[in-house]
Amino acid sequence: MQIKLPQIKSFHLPLAASKTGVLILCLCYCTFFPKDSSSPFFVPARLIHSLIGSYTLNIFWAVLVLTHTLESFYTFSLCRKHSTGFIIGVCSPAFCSCTSILSDVFCAQAGYVITTLLFGFPIWVDMQKRIQAARIQSVMKVE
Repeated sequence: MQIKLPQIKSFHLPLAASKTGVLILCLCYCTFFPKDSSSPFFVPARLIHSLIGSYTLNIFWAVLVLTHTLESFYTFSLCRKHSTGFIIGVCSPAFCSCTSILSDVFCAQAGYVITTLLFGFPIWVDMQKRIQAARIQSVMKVE
């Protein structure tokens, strides 16, 4: 008897994504602060910007965009393989009005792909853990 691949029909934002979010906010703070502002709030940003330079910050952004884009493609492949549907894999269900079963699956795929594009690694790692747990659960049902 062949065991079917588990299907992921809901979106879950892991707490670990907040760590990546904080790092991205820090990168934004150090990159996009007003250069001519004399506010003490921007003193740390000016210091970091002067120490590492705008070229290095641009490299950080390029690496971030490239890795998160590649991770999103990988997440999309996981979504297709495990039949999440489009919305769960590509955008957050909070932004989608999921009313039918088909819409629920559509919402999950959109959520995973877009949040992986934003937060990267923690999203697809959590998805892999959920797939593994669903796989174990499906094997237990067969036995």
